Amino acid sequence: MKVIQVIGTLRGGGAERVTLTLHKAFKKLGVNSKIVVLSSIQDYEINDEDILYGIEKLKDLKSDLIIAHLEDASIAVKNLDLKNVWHVIHSTYSLRFKERNFFSRVKNIYKYKKLYKNENLIAISKGVEKDIKENLKINYKSLRTIYNPFDIESIKKLGNEKCDLGFDYIINVAALTKVKNQALLLKAFSKLNKDLHLVLLGKGPQEKN
Repeated sequence: MKVIQVIGTLRGGGAERVTLTLHKAFKKLGVNSKIVVLSSIQDYEINDEDILYGIEKLKDLKSDLIIAHLEDASIAVKNLDLKNVWHVIHSTYSLRFKERNFFSRVKNIYKYKKLYKNENLIAISKGVEKDIKENLKINYKSLRTIYNPFDIESIKKLGNEKCDLGFDYIINVAALTKVKNQALLLKAFSKLNKDLHLVLLGKGPQEKN
C-alpha cells in the first residue's frame, strides 16, 4: 500500500507532529509512506528521503491514499484534482473567526464550506466533528473522527531525560496563538499562591504579547 501525506510546512506545530508520527507508524506497518511538504520551512531536524518538498512532487507519485493536513494542503490537492483524498481537520475553525465582524465570519464560513464540499473529512476529535456539522455545516462526502496518534515509546524516552531549569515550574507546551489562549492561563496562574514559575514552550504570532 502507498500512502502520501501532504502538509504546508514542518513547523513545530501539532499537525506537523501528527504527520511525522503517522509517517513513522506507516513505515513500521510496512506501508510505502511519503510526505510532500509544500514549503521548505521546518523546525524539526529530519533526514528522510521519503520527505519531499514542493507540490510538483505530488504529480509524479502514485498512491492508494492521500491525506491532506490543514487548509494549504487541502487547497493544493484540490487544485490537482486528485483521487482517494482524505482531508484532516485539526481544529475548530469556527473559533478562529468568532470575534470577527459579521461579514468576515460569513466569508470564512463560506470559504471552508466550499473547500471541503463533497470531500472525505477526518476530524481529530468529537468537538471538531461537531463544529463541522453544526457551525460550519459543511456538505461533506463522508466524515470520520480519528484521534491523533502518539508515539508512546518516544514520549517515555524523552520523559526520562533531565531538564533542570533551576526552579520549580509549571510548563505549557502549545503554539503561541489566540486559539490556545495562553492569556487565560496567565490570568489563572497569577491567582496561584505558590512559589512557582510558569514556562511557555512554543512559537507563534502571540510571542511578543
